[in-house]
Amino acid sequence: MEAISNDLLNAIASNLNGRERQVLEMRLGIGVDRAQTLSEIGEHLNISRERVRQIQKRALSQVGNPILNSMLLVGDLVNPDSVASKKWSKKVETRAKAKYGHLRDRNNDSVKVWLNTSETDPLVIPATWARVDGTRTIFLNDDGEILGDWPTNNVDYVQWPAEEKVKATAESHQERMGKIKNKYPRAWLSWSESEDQSLIGEFARSQDFDSICNAHERAPGGINARLQKLGLIPDSQNTSQTRMKLRA
Repeated sequence: MEAISNDLLNAIASNLNGRERQVLEMRLGIGVDRAQTLSEIGEHLNISRERVRQIQKRALSQVGNPILNSMLLVGDLVNPDSVASKKWSKKVETRAKAKYGHLRDRNNDSVKVWLNTSETDPLVIPATWARVDGTRTIFLNDDGEILGDWPTNNVDYVQWPAEEKVKATAESHQERMGKIKNKYPRAWLSWSESEDQSLIGEFARSQDFDSICNAHERAPGGINARLQKLGLIPDSQNTSQTRMKLRA
């Protein structure tokens, strides 16, 4: 588990109390000797693992922090047997297909993910970064929302927008994240109210899209996702469409 910043500690303390706060602190290792799994917390509180997961999800929603989401909104299966792993993987795959479909090349902002448990066609999801957390590989957008979550050994290949198809490894994900961070130092950081106001003004003035990215030091996908969250563009609009709109 990553080190918990003071900002996150303050956010938890100011937004949570009771069982939600207790579960989140145990999951993060706050006030205990180590971070606890959902199952361990369930045994301690005499409730089911699924109930702990529900409490955690409610707590994360109340805190509303994308960094915290990316740390904890991951699967908790540890060394599942082959039958359970395959069944669970298929369920997640089906859910991803139902939500995002096979967009293929129609959305150049999406990442393609090949699973060794699926057919040859990739799953295509609008993620902007990935995280390998123990036995899980998760794909997220710039607001920390998880769009894909699979056992690491089931993720075979990945192709990021405008990049080559590569073997999916922790190293390949880290290399891509490093390239983006070098070009856009504020990528994946939380947005402040003042930065939101600046973005709203720049959009209203139809400022050049790439200039907006450079001014905020954020990747195009991050700017586009924030414009969507602020209600300035439709959720279905990709970066290419936003760039063209601002040029019009």
